[in-house]
Order: sequence, then structure tokens, then C-alpha cells
Amino acid sequence: MTYIPYATAGLLIPYNDTPHLFAVMNPECENNLCLTIMITSIKDGKYFDPACVLDVGDHPFVKHQSYLLYRMAETTRAAHISNMVGKKYYIPKDDFPADVFGRISAGIRNSEDTPLRIIRYADQVGI
Repeated sequence: MTYIPYATAGLLIPYNDTPHLFAVMNPECENNLCLTIMITSIKDGKYFDPACVLDVGDHPFVKHQSYLLYRMAETTRAAHISNMVGKKYYIPKDDFPADVFGRISAGIRNSEDTPLRIIRYADQVGI
């Protein structure tokens, strides 16, 4: 069965050979794109974007306090996401609960690190 990306979906996607949890922010838009945002662990002594911090319990995959890496948010072709899930390169994980997804969405505009093109895209598709 073909995977169809949707808002609130969690995907495990390799980044620099390490699997990271990503949030899918919208279903495929009229331009055939979805916004995805990577989640990464907070490391002692290293900068992290405070716009949206996830704690253990906010999502089953989050095992350490983590944050959304808005500066690296990307629009990706929905067909590419589907293809990578089909090849088992991207692994579907649990959906984000509504309240957590709301915090992630709000962080797009609250983060000083979000690229303007990502904010414009979020506005365009109603995130």
C-alpha cells in the first residue's frame, strides 16, 4: 500500500547516518509538497532553538529532551516521501498528539531561525 503523507505524521528519516524523528506538517499541497521539520536532542552546552522543546512523553520516540530544528525545515515532494517509505528508507512512527502538533506549528512563527520561505509556505497551506 502506498504511504500518503499527512499532517501530524511522524517519520524516522536518516540524517548524517543517524535516524531522526521528523514531523510532517501538512498533507500534499497543490504544488505536491509537504513541510517536514527535524527533531533532535538537546545537548549540554550547545545552542538549541527554544521555540518548541519536546519532553519525554510528548511522543513515544522522544527519549531525551529535544527541540525542533526550524532552521532546517524543508518542503519535500510528497511522492518522494511516499517512495522513501515504500523502500523502507523512511519509517513511519506514531502521530504527534494534537497539543504537541499545535506547539510544533506555533514554533514555525515563534522561532527566530525559521527561514522566511518556510513561514510563507506555512501561511500559504494553512499551517
